[in-house]
Amino acid sequence: MTDSSADGHDDPFRHTHELRTALTGVKAHAQLLLRHLRQGGPVDPVHLQRRVETIDLLSGRMVEAISRVEDHFGRGGRSSDAPQRHRE
Repeated sequence: MTDSSADGHDDPFRHTHELRTALTGVKAHAQLLLRHLRQGGPVDPVHLQRRVETIDLLSGRMVEAISRVEDHFGRGGRSSDAPQRHRE
C-alpha cells in the first residue's frame, strides 16, 4: 500500500462519494433553472450565469473524480493493486 492509499487519497469509494455529491449539485442547479423557466419568470442574466458557473465547477469536479477512479482501477475496471494473471 502506498502512503496516498493509506490516507484515503486512492480510495475509490471516496471518489465515488465525491462524484455523487457533485452530480447531486449539478442536478439541483439544473432543476432550479428548469423550474424557473417553466414558471415563465423573467431570466435574470446574473442569476443564470451563477447557476451555469456552478454547474461548470461541479462537472469539473466530477471529471476529476472519474479520472482518479480510472487511475486507481485502470480503464479495464480492475484495481491497479490487484494481482495480474499471466496469459500464455
